[in-house]
Amino acid sequence: MYFARKLNLQILKKIHLLVAIIFIVGIEFSFGQTLPKVEVKTTAPSTSELALEQMKKTFDTEEAQTLVKEQLLKNKDLQQSAIDFLSKNPDTAEMVLNEVAKNPFSKSKVMDFILKNPELTSTLMNYIKSNPDILKKVMSLIGM
Repeated sequence: MYFARKLNLQILKKIHLLVAIIFIVGIEFSFGQTLPKVEVKTTAPSTSELALEQMKKTFDTEEAQTLVKEQLLKNKDLQQSAIDFLSKNPDTAEMVLNEVAKNPFSKSKVMDFILKNPELTSTLMNYIKSNPDILKKVMSLIGM
């Protein structure tokens, strides 16, 4: 009987040791796991895309176009961006660079020339509308 108790005690110690090892390995294994990353693709446009589309619609109104033209005559940064773009555009470069040569120190006169020319004005407005950063800046300047 003594031998049976001693055998049972040894078996219990081994089972206890085995359970402890399984427990420790299980904890280590569970902390070592990371959840898989799931990529969610949405078909709905984001809020910023919707806001940009709304700005483009507002930009196309006659009121907004008038206010944008006023800002192009007042705001030196917008003037510089517009003149730079039109100077680099192959379709408009010659006309704009000729006017810049006539008025090298007056961006306002160059901008006035651009806004009086329907082709240049149309090209410039399309550029503003297609450039999200400039569109946002212009829309904030005109308060829309």
